[in-house]
Amino acid sequence: MRRSVTRGIKALAVCALTTAIAGGAAFATEQEKAPGYRGIWFTLGQFSEHGDKYSGGLGTYTAKHKPLAIYAEEVNKTFFVYGGTTEADERHLLCMAGYYDHERNRVPRPTIVHDKEGVDDPHDNPSIAMDAEGHIWVFVSGRGQRRPGFKYRSSEPYCIDSFELIAEQELTYPQPWWVEGEGFFHYFTKYTDGRELYWERSEDGETWSEDVKLAGFGGHYQVSRERDGRLITAFNYHPGGSVDRRTNLYYAETDDFGETWRTVDGTELELPLEEVDNPALAHDYEADGRLVYLNDIDLDSDGHPVIQVVTSGGHAPGPENEPRYWELLRWNGAEWQRSVITRSDHNYDMGSLYIEDDNHWRLAAPTATGPQPWGTGGEMELWTSDDDGHSWNLERAITRNSARNHAYARRPLDPQPDFYAFWADGNPDELSISMLHFTNRDGSQVWTLPYTMTADYQAPVPLLPADPPKPVSQLTPRQAGEFTVWNEGDRTYTDRDITITSMPDILKGASGIRTSQNAGRAVEQQRFITFHLATEAHIFVAYDPRRPAPPNWLADEFQDTGLQVVTSSEAQPERDLYRKRVEPGEVVLGGNMAAGVPEGSSSGATYFVFVVPVGEWPFARHPKPASVVEGDTHTFEAALANPQGEVSYQWLHNGMPIPDATDASLTIENASRDDEGTYSVIAMDEGPESPFESRGAYLAVDMD
Repeated sequence: MRRSVTRGIKALAVCALTTAIAGGAAFATEQEKAPGYRGIWFTLGQFSEHGDKYSGGLGTYTAKHKPLAIYAEEVNKTFFVYGGTTEADERHLLCMAGYYDHERNRVPRPTIVHDKEGVDDPHDNPSIAMDAEGHIWVFVSGRGQRRPGFKYRSSEPYCIDSFELIAEQELTYPQPWWVEGEGFFHYFTKYTDGRELYWERSEDGETWSEDVKLAGFGGHYQVSRERDGRLITAFNYHPGGSVDRRTNLYYAETDDFGETWRTVDGTELELPLEEVDNPALAHDYEADGRLVYLNDIDLDSDGHPVIQVVTSGGHAPGPENEPRYWELLRWNGAEWQRSVITRSDHNYDMGSLYIEDDNHWRLAAPTATGPQPWGTGGEMELWTSDDDGHSWNLERAITRNSARNHAYARRPLDPQPDFYAFWADGNPDELSISMLHFTNRDGSQVWTLPYTMTADYQAPVPLLPADPPKPVSQLTPRQAGEFTVWNEGDRTYTDRDITITSMPDILKGASGIRTSQNAGRAVEQQRFITFHLATEAHIFVAYDPRRPAPPNWLADEFQDTGLQVVTSSEAQPERDLYRKRVEPGEVVLGGNMAAGVPEGSSSGATYFVFVVPVGEWPFARHPKPASVVEGDTHTFEAALANPQGEVSYQWLHNGMPIPDATDASLTIENASRDDEGTYSVIAMDEGPESPFESRGAYLAVDMD
């Protein structure tokens, strides 16, 4: 429920007063502040050939904790919660609250709402809600019947300086929703006979109804949402009680605060649901032999539910359970329709779906392979759809060249353009620092919340220079391929499980086109695929060298670079790289068997494409991201591929020149937290296109 700006200003004044006289008789005790925004690192301990089932920086875990952030228009702040810790090398869970002040571009020192006192498990992370008066509520998850959950309310509206403990009870995976004119509706889990789904409700958050079971047949995970009084939920089931066999997808909703429950087509449900085959079933994934990992749920402009899941062949990480599909299920008024957005390399690659008023849909998610392949998370990407989710385009890479995987991108309630999604990073392969980040609506800039604060309020730190608009768009025909951002471990074709095993540094993180091998296997026309180029760039075509000669359009117009991309193909791993500099506008590439290929040549595999903006190609070696321990020494290096004459350099730290840093390498000695940030270099030779700026590389400094 909205409140006036005047009320918000009064709330700010009260919050300031509470802080000043905390401990007085009229106010709850002021909560302790943490020294900065430090995410919890976790490993489950269920290892197989390719690592733990899930691990890494899990401060915004799980997908079943909803919501984690909420915008308050009255004070122009986005309040959020996360799982924090004491130090980078400690696994001590703290349930934290913070906010982003949109007007001032500042965050405060975060508040420790609840110290888990030795628990290291982010299953105990918090969720957030806000009541009609502006009080911030923090629902701290327990873990089954072993550890209780807690409900906290801020002592004053729009203020996180002090909290009151309202209740202690059994609750796991809290999903509290404030319903205007009704009060709180809370979806949660109890371990009564496996993981079973329950709900409760309250007018004021202090007096609650009895727990009501929603579903219980083997065990379940769920994701939920509230829209204009409609409370919707989607859930899977666990055959035999095993979460490693989670499958199927069910949907249920209530629009009268839990009095009656219905399926998507209006069929009334009798609670609790206790049979696998029941009217709420949306899709029988068990019959497909697929596991179901829930990510998000929302309603489209027609009020129809949309559910986003990742499906997989098995619970263990690694290539044996590929492919892992990001699937979308949407109700069209008559039936559930399924479509695939993209693929990624881990079951717990979780992101958030955004359905906007103009039917423009977005997905912010770690869908690109990260620095720790086959581990939880990866590089964040932004996907968009303008046809109600039927087809999707990769809008841009949100992160790139990261030192650690990014995981669990979360959507605030009422997301604002400058704080659109937030998440944590971490190395899933070993204990590491975990930092918290957020991005804007178009994914063009990422900010890091300060890990160690030197003042009560500080500005977030830009993680990378603002990303330019996507270089490629408007691919036709659609069946010919899809846009991607390239890294080692990525698939080369949309319809084959052939991956890149090594590639030149210049192409890592580059945009491009992953083609369809079936669509391009024996195409003879000179106009096979077209796309739009937003800026002048070098087009690299990776072509199969088994052909006696490339087609004319490639041999005559492109230069053989002498470089190769190596793939996992057993028949022919290497692909020769041809390059051409192209002006902005339409780009046309011919078929694999167009004019010029000798008669009798077999069709082989089609090519795939890289796009490198002019300015990046001259670098044979870009500075690489790194993570070091405080006190260590690290050296960044860069070099031009074909320098013309003498070369001079100027290194930058967060975009600012570093005094006397004018060599081809930059050494950071006795690294400290002040040295964290993005490093790049400007190289100047005597050629007409000089100067050139390298890619940025982030240096993370962990505690010893």
